[in-house]
Amino acid sequence: MQNPLIPMVAMTGAPSKKEVFDFVKNMKEKCGFEQLMLYARSGCEVVYLSEAWFELCSYYIESAAAFGMKIWLYDEFNWPAGQAGGRVTANSKYRLKNLLVKTDGKTVNFEVVLTDYPDILNEDAMNLFVSLTHEEYKKRFGKYFGSTIVGMYTDEPSFGYGTGKDCLPYYEGAENDYRKAFGTELFKDIKQCVIDESANLDKSVYARLYQLCAQKMYHCFSEKIGSWCRENGLLLTGHLMDDETPSGNTLNSGDAFLNLSAFGKPGIDEIGTCTVNGTNTLDWLLPFADAFSAGSTHGAMAELFALGPYDMSHTKEVQMLALTALHGIDTWFLAVGHFDMRGNLTKKRYFRNYTHANPDHDAYLELAEKAKQFASLAQKKRVSYVGILYDCDRIAESIPAKKLQDENRAYMALTRALHETQTDFKIVQPGKVCDKEILFLPEKDGTVRNIRNGEIFADAKSAASYAARETPDLVRAL
Repeated sequence: MQNPLIPMVAMTGAPSKKEVFDFVKNMKEKCGFEQLMLYARSGCEVVYLSEAWFELCSYYIESAAAFGMKIWLYDEFNWPAGQAGGRVTANSKYRLKNLLVKTDGKTVNFEVVLTDYPDILNEDAMNLFVSLTHEEYKKRFGKYFGSTIVGMYTDEPSFGYGTGKDCLPYYEGAENDYRKAFGTELFKDIKQCVIDESANLDKSVYARLYQLCAQKMYHCFSEKIGSWCRENGLLLTGHLMDDETPSGNTLNSGDAFLNLSAFGKPGIDEIGTCTVNGTNTLDWLLPFADAFSAGSTHGAMAELFALGPYDMSHTKEVQMLALTALHGIDTWFLAVGHFDMRGNLTKKRYFRNYTHANPDHDAYLELAEKAKQFASLAQKKRVSYVGILYDCDRIAESIPAKKLQDENRAYMALTRALHETQTDFKIVQPGKVCDKEILFLPEKDGTVRNIRNGEIFADAKSAASYAARETPDLVRAL
């Protein structure tokens, strides 16, 4: 098995061809890495997407080919994906739009405002993005596609940037799409929801808007780039924005499962390295990874370790690799592997350094062997009798944002309680075939409903205790 640990090589400075060759050689021979990701980020002294930039990329690609290594290409400069280092967003038409909803309690007014982020709901903007990045790489390095170059990495695409209190996602043509899909008027429905705050008011307008945005994101960004990669013999990998909470999934991509379905190797962002119970990692992020990894034919990935600390022990690294593998992750992108440390002058928080320059580089060989074992185990099917229904439409109905915390608390309390009783479970999508014997739906008032038999539990702990009693065959540590 190939080493599944992939350093994200921050292409800092302006190294010569020989310097790059020696760097790649050391990564292979001293650290045992067999795959590298070319990571365009702050600290690079070569203009992104210039001829000098592509020449720098060629140094890495040719060196990797010489040593029989694999290369992943990062599709952006820093993040989020879609801006082509600012070339897309330089045109105001291609900047992400928000719908500002203003009210005095009696009247409601709307204003479309521009953000500084790329508009991934604009097909023309994303066509420009692909032409400036993916197509330029293909023009120069297409002969390596499917051999030395194995995939493209996309980082934190989202239509949720800038949204929040009184600010909704928006794209040109949303009103027409809403009318065609639902037979009513978008602005009229929003006005009704804003003016009438009664508990019984139908808030489906928000769920409908986020449905439309999710489908638009899939069409304009996720599937566009996913299909481009497939047609060119590459895997699309990476992760979405703010994927560690149920509301984060909904607010930033509408339907995270829909958009991740376009990825050849979907992934999560776990740069904080949280290994203890009572964190978003265990409460939601890893169960979320479990759900999408089951449908992937090329496994799943996690971005790990960027926040260090610099002296993070290999014991903790092994623990995190094992924990993610338990949830279907079989490939790990290690953030960050600097060519040199100039990148930390501008990105001070992201300082873990997976290169031969790190004093503990000898341990990477041992870490790789453990990672291979975990990757093999990640591909095995787990037995789980318990499911949690993730209703992203219901979560969207809890907008404005101030009402989302009740939804998050409900889901997090249930997942935490199940972890505490060591009861394995799966996140289940509405409308999908579900073979789980127990299917829970957490309610905002703190109760939990078992959809299978209609039983209502007073709180998450009661539901988890019930699940533990009903699954005595599951292995649990005493």
